[in-house]
Amino acid sequence: MSRKVLILANIGNRDVTCAGNFVSPAREKGAELLGRYAEVSADLDLPILLPALRYVGSLEYKYPEVSNEKDLTLRLFCTDQDDPDHRKNDTLELASIAKAKLLEEFSQSQKSVLRFKGQNAIHLNKVSSNPSRYDYMHGFYEDFFEQNRHIRNPDEYLCFVLLSGGTPQMNAMLLLHSVRHFGSNCVQVYVSPGEEAKSLRVGARIARTDARRRFNEALRVRQFRAAAEIAEDAFEGAAGREAACRYAEHRLAFDFKRAREHCDRSLQVGERALEDFLEKHLEEINRLEAEATTGKDKKRLLAELFYNLEVKYRSGEFVDVLGRMFRLQEALLTWIVEGYTGIRTGKRKKLLPDQEDAVDAVPGLMESLTHYKTADGNKLEMGREINRVALMAVTKHLSTPGSGLAPEDQTRAANAATTAANIEKLVNLRNKTVIAHGFEGVSEEDIVRIYDSDSLIEDLRTSVGEALNRDLSTNPFFDLAEKLRF
Repeated sequence: MSRKVLILANIGNRDVTCAGNFVSPAREKGAELLGRYAEVSADLDLPILLPALRYVGSLEYKYPEVSNEKDLTLRLFCTDQDDPDHRKNDTLELASIAKAKLLEEFSQSQKSVLRFKGQNAIHLNKVSSNPSRYDYMHGFYEDFFEQNRHIRNPDEYLCFVLLSGGTPQMNAMLLLHSVRHFGSNCVQVYVSPGEEAKSLRVGARIARTDARRRFNEALRVRQFRAAAEIAEDAFEGAAGREAACRYAEHRLAFDFKRAREHCDRSLQVGERALEDFLEKHLEEINRLEAEATTGKDKKRLLAELFYNLEVKYRSGEFVDVLGRMFRLQEALLTWIVEGYTGIRTGKRKKLLPDQEDAVDAVPGLMESLTHYKTADGNKLEMGREINRVALMAVTKHLSTPGSGLAPEDQTRAANAATTAANIEKLVNLRNKTVIAHGFEGVSEEDIVRIYDSDSLIEDLRTSVGEALNRDLSTNPFFDLAEKLRF
């Protein structure tokens, strides 16, 4: 499907001449000439617009779309200010003259490549605020591109921006927003008095700078998928950065196989400065994949779950935070229980009667479980499938001297129990969300209020780290995001 062609240009006080002279004062004299257009048409000239548009037509070899009159539109931005002190210099009348002249010069009766098909092919857009202020012009063009429903899909358009008429502020902001909106589909044309029109490359530099800004912003909030797509679209992968972001995206989803593949690819095409850093990530993802596949130990996976949870928390994805917290609670308690006893968890596994030997093998455990009271004051049902309540009861016993464990192992079990108890505070909040039994939303304020502190992540970092005997102070996802930024 051929792209539509949109041409954008600002109209300034030097864009229309009559008998070689600029039209001044622009509003009054322009209105007078417009009223006598048929009489003075031969004396009127557009010293900037005409060469620029002819140049656009000459690019047909490169952009064949320019010869399609049905999909050709020109928008002229002119001033029509509210402030009466500046209205005499407004270019509204000059834009009307330019429109009439262009319809003559590029009509269907002419042999030019560009052809405007009737009055509706050229639109006038009025600027009512001061065109000499960058902030006003920034807002004006920002609104134009956001609110114009006809150009919401930039991939459908080829845009030419003519950068000579109007104030410097108008041209700067028109260029900025055109490049941001249309990206590589934006061609900039400049006409200097007495010289031929030419294309500029400044738009490419602006687009690249803007893409880097958006890439850095995505990484700042750890949106690795968005960063990868920006890198892929805007700067052709950015020497392995796109692959490194894909690696992080899949690692966050615990898809270690694909994460490893993308990490390996980032090493093949990436920058030398990132090579040593990414090599360490590749080693880690290999260990995670092996641990997840074999099911052995899981210590590294528990640390990974904390890192994942922290990313979700800092990104404001609080429903996902709750889901990961309760997975962490269960996984950590299971790791302690299965690591220090012969008790096994999983589907249909119960404490009694099928694991009575394993329970009896831990000094004092049977008696401790017999007298254990749950949070609601009930006895522990050891004949039911093992759940987090039963896991908590066993872990608490393992943290006591009566369990027979070495002091350091008792401490480890105590830290796991502390982590589980901190997480348990949020169980009712979790149960009301879509990951459990309801449809309520979750905010950080909800979590802080119920947890009764804003130190949840740091508390988990300390207690989980001590339970695993592992330093969790450096989150690999945060570290990666910082290294990949420009």
